Amino acid sequence: MAFAARIRRTVACRFAHAALALPVAASALVAQRIEFTPFAAWRLFGQSGGVSVEASDAWGGIVQAQQSRRLPIGLEFLYSRQSSLLRVPPRLGGIIPRRIGVSIEQFAISGVRAFAKEDAATRPYTSLGLGWTTYSSGGFGTESRVLLAVGAGVHRRITPHVGAHLGTRGYFTITDTGSGFGCGIGIGTGSGCSIGFGGSGIFQLDLFAGVSVGFSPARPAR
Repeated sequence: MAFAARIRRTVACRFAHAALALPVAASALVAQRIEFTPFAAWRLFGQSGGVSVEASDAWGGIVQAQQSRRLPIGLEFLYSRQSSLLRVPPRLGGIIPRRIGVSIEQFAISGVRAFAKEDAATRPYTSLGLGWTTYSSGGFGTESRVLLAVGAGVHRRITPHVGAHLGTRGYFTITDTGSGFGCGIGIGTGSGCSIGFGGSGIFQLDLFAGVSVGFSPARPAR
């Protein structure tokens, strides 16, 4: 049963990957400008149900595609990864290690609202979207959950194609959808320890900086 459930989660994640990639590909075809930012971040928070994630560095990439020169809106695809440690509640200290290595990955598609024209030297923006978070720790299993992503930032153009990108991203991962799913750290039947979070969700925050590379797709002559 555990193996079948893992297969179902894997298939669901693959479909989610495809569903999120389609709007990004479509947006690139009609975008007025596309910007890619590899970034380094410091990630804060991450506590739920007595389990907490230690603050640590993170890294990832953001692709933003602005859809219109008249309307300052666009789409964003984000990937972020953190390698950190989980702090385990003291009551489980004699059962499993008090600290467990964990990798956390976020994937999100968001709408972007800019507050300056596309060709402005300084362009602040906000973003809001959906995606999923994957928690994985060798020997303790893997879990994927839906997340709500919110963000804000500013692009500062240095040359026509290169600029600085500063910002923040907040990730609220839903760990209990109200369907009776029980979360927590405990002993799984026949499968060793399982890993999860209690409560209704877990919030984490990235403070990031990166160098953005942008270009405007060539338009066919009319």
